[in-house]
Amino acid sequence: LQRDVFERRIAADGSIDDLSVEGFNQGGSLRFRFEPKARDGQAGTEVAITIRLPLPPVIGPVIEPLLRWQVRTEVQAAALEDKFDLEQRGYPAAAPRMAAA
Repeated sequence: LQRDVFERRIAADGSIDDLSVEGFNQGGSLRFRFEPKARDGQAGTEVAITIRLPLPPVIGPVIEPLLRWQVRTEVQAAALEDKFDLEQRGYPAAAPRMAAA
C-alpha cells in the first residue's frame, strides 16, 4: 500500500494545484486547469493536466517511458469521467452557508 499526503489549493477560476508533501511521491505535483471550449458547436470543457513526479536518479531514466505511459492512461480515463460528470450532470449544488451569529 502506498500513501501520499497532498496540500491542495483551489484557485478562484476553479484550477487545482496538488503538491505531495509526504510519501513516495514527495515533491511531485498535479495541476488541473479547466476552460470552457466549444467543439462542433457543442459546449464543452478543455482540461489541461500537468503531472510532475520525482524519479530515482539511477533507474529513473529506465522506468520513465513506462511510468509516463501508465500515468497518461490512468489520468486520461479519470479526466474523461470528470468531463462527463461536468458536462452531463453539471456541478453539484453548493451547500447553503449558515449565517454568522
